[in-house]
Amino acid sequence: MIKKIYLCGHTGSMNRGCEAIVRSTATILNKVGISDITLLSFDEQYDRFLNLQTTVKIVSYPNRSFIEKVFTIIKRKLFKDWIWGFKFFYKKLFDKIKNDAEKDNTMLFNIGGDTYCYSAPYLSYALNEMAEKNGIPTVFWGCSLDERILSDKTMKNDVNRYSYIAAREKETFENIKNVIKIKEKLLKVCDPAFHLEKKKTPLPEKFIAGNTLGINVSHLIFSNIEDENDIIYKNIRCLIDYVLSQTDMAVCLIPHVYNSEKNSQDIKVLRKIFKDYKTHDRISIIEKELSCSELKYIISKCRFFIGARTHATIAAYSSEVPAIALGYSIKSIGIAEDIFGTSNGYVLSKNNITAEDDIKNAFTEILIKNENRIREHYKKILPEYKQSIIDATKKIIGGIK
Repeated sequence: MIKKIYLCGHTGSMNRGCEAIVRSTATILNKVGISDITLLSFDEQYDRFLNLQTTVKIVSYPNRSFIEKVFTIIKRKLFKDWIWGFKFFYKKLFDKIKNDAEKDNTMLFNIGGDTYCYSAPYLSYALNEMAEKNGIPTVFWGCSLDERILSDKTMKNDVNRYSYIAAREKETFENIKNVIKIKEKLLKVCDPAFHLEKKKTPLPEKFIAGNTLGINVSHLIFSNIEDENDIIYKNIRCLIDYVLSQTDMAVCLIPHVYNSEKNSQDIKVLRKIFKDYKTHDRISIIEKELSCSELKYIISKCRFFIGARTHATIAAYSSEVPAIALGYSIKSIGIAEDIFGTSNGYVLSKNNITAEDDIKNAFTEILIKNENRIREHYKKILPEYKQSIIDATKKIIGGIK
């Protein structure tokens, strides 16, 4: 019986979606009797800023010196072994995991979600290879993978090394099913963040509980956020103008990623939008760096939600708030299809937004007109949908001897 879990692939909680996966995964594991959970983190300091250490133990990935980086780059170039450097960098950490596994039944959960979607995940490859050689079971947890990436031979081999794979939406499930050798280890689940618990926090002064449209946008959906003629920028303004002039609803701008160093923080984009409306008495912005649980509490008090960040939208779905995803990836489409049976209307791809009122029209035609039906649909589908990952976890833990 598995007693200890290592959570791998966590880049840090500046992206509140990453934090949400950690917290909700711990909740799920607790429900099936696992309490010894250690998080491997690239940003322990910020994780502690959000008090994540009260949920899991935190161990930092070791920092790499300049000399180590140069040495491994040279060796990788000469021998074409791109995984070797990560084995070298993290040998002490790998040894710790191996020692724990020798003393107790240990399992690795790769909680990276969609980290396989961007570039070759060499650290994940190295961890998976180490675990396989030492008989340590591994789980690819709540993952997203598109078909294009799975054409890579190294990726296929890595996916097949996992003891279990928990795909968080139908698109990924079908893609992996086509390349995996042992079909029984592929499981279909909801994203773990559907189990994220809310934490009460004060609502903004201009927020109207139960009658506010929550909006989350990211730089990822803009061609150029500095250009006020950018089609997404014009769409968001059109939407806000409509809500403030034609309804009695309030608007709240809600960030879900804070990362000033990489210039990918949502708040920078939201502040640019907010400056045009800051004197209005029905629009607010979340400036404080709240945890994912606190942000979910605020989102749960919205009447409607439109979000670019997947886990901000999941916070709305799981709180039974009618929502539209401003999608830019496979996960947005797949999750919407799992919940609503279709992504049409419930996901707006940035590539398909061509008129400046497209988002406003989707808001009025999909969310406002179908508000009650969507809420009733949530009540019917969410209990079984959320249970899928509990059942899968029981199977995973029970299936390892």
